[in-house]
Amino acid sequence: MVKTFFRLIGTGLTVKGMDIPAVVALAAELRIQIAEPDWTTVEAAQSFREGLNACPDADAFLSLLWETGDLVRILPEYRRADQLIQSPTFHPEGSVWNHIREVVARVDPAYRMSALLHDIGKPATAKRIQGNLDGAYQFPKHATVGADLIRNQVAARLGLDEWETNEAATVARLHLVPLRSDRTPDRIRKFQEAAGPHLAALHAVCKADVGKLWGFFEEPFFEPSAVALP
Repeated sequence: MVKTFFRLIGTGLTVKGMDIPAVVALAAELRIQIAEPDWTTVEAAQSFREGLNACPDADAFLSLLWETGDLVRILPEYRRADQLIQSPTFHPEGSVWNHIREVVARVDPAYRMSALLHDIGKPATAKRIQGNLDGAYQFPKHATVGADLIRNQVAARLGLDEWETNEAATVARLHLVPLRSDRTPDRIRKFQEAAGPHLAALHAVCKADVGKLWGFFEEPFFEPSAVALP
């Protein structure tokens, strides 16, 4: 039943023509009639991956799962993500969860899983910025922590294969480099070597991560010519 439920969402049949509250109400009604889904099963993990990749509206898909509480059951690492407010200077969208939804919605379906997991280290590393009247948090070393979480916990739970695991972990670990590094030939070359075959995924997620702030500083990290520099 879990698999059928997610396939309906993934194909758009459940959310088409209905707003999120209506979908949540329908889901709640169905849950009364069937057993609560067991998110630890292989079938449920596969259904989640299929739904995320196939749904025509990624934001609606994730919003539904958040409203029903299922997203946190699938990814408990994101617990409190909706309460963790980020710096308004760089994240006017507010919470970590709002940011994740926006990034996933901006990327090609092939990169949605990496986009979903790129900031999964933030809740575990959240520290409130002292003296900040907005109540914003900072997330020291969240990229490294996130990559470790993906490899050690999340990948197996979601049933990710070796390629998917490496891609998601690589994106999580390196997604801040183009934003916080000197744009030198040596730094760019090392970044691309570390990215390896996952450079395209990194490009997509990094660009979606920055949004309107993306510009000339970051793009050189993804130029093909960089790998050939002496």
